[in-house]
Amino acid sequence: MLNKINMLAIIAAFLTIFILIKTIEPVHVIPAVWYFTDNKINTIHMTAFRQDHTLTGFDSPRDTGDRISAYLDRITFGNQEDPKDSVFSKFGLYRNFFADFTTLFSLQEQHEVTFSVHSDDGFRLLVDDKEMAGFFIDRVYEETQVKVSIAPGDHTLLLQYFQGEGFVGLDAFYRIADNDEWHPVGESTPYLMFMDFNNE
Repeated sequence: MLNKINMLAIIAAFLTIFILIKTIEPVHVIPAVWYFTDNKINTIHMTAFRQDHTLTGFDSPRDTGDRISAYLDRITFGNQEDPKDSVFSKFGLYRNFFADFTTLFSLQEQHEVTFSVHSDDGFRLLVDDKEMAGFFIDRVYEETQVKVSIAPGDHTLLLQYFQGEGFVGLDAFYRIADNDEWHPVGESTPYLMFMDFNNE
C-alpha cells in the first residue's frame, strides 16, 4: 500500500512540474555570435544586428536580438554590388543590418582631425558621444568629410552604420593635417593612437 501511495505521489509531482513548465512564459536569451580574427592588433569592436525587415534609414525599427560581435583592426570594407562579395559576408551580414563600430583613441596634443566616411547606405559618426557627421537614409557609396578639433587626452569614437538593400559599402579614414595622408580608422599614427583591445 505504501509503495502504491509513493508512486501516486511521484506521478502527481511530475504532472505538477509538467503543467508549470507549460504555463510559464519562456524567456528567450539570444547570445551574441562572436567572430575572432587573427589580427595582431584589434582596435575596433564591431557589434552588428541583423534585421528581418527592410531598412531605409536610422528611423527604421532596430531589433537587437540577432547580434554579432567581432574585433577588427580597421574599418575598411570597400563597396560591393553583391553582398556575398562583401567583407561583411564573412560575419554573416548581407542585407538589412545595423552595425556599431566602437574604438578608443588618444592624442598627445590638440589637433584638427578630418574624418572621411564612405558609405552605402547611411552612417552616424560620434566623437565623445557628440554627433559630428552623418547621412541618415539610403545612398549610393559616397564620401562625407568632417573636421573636428580634438583636445589632448583619451576619446571615444562610435561609427554607426546601416545597410538596407543593394550595394554594401563602408570605409572610414582620418588625417591630422590637410597635407597628411589618409589612414584607416583603427590604424595608429605618431599623432593619434588607438587602444588595442587585446591589451585592455
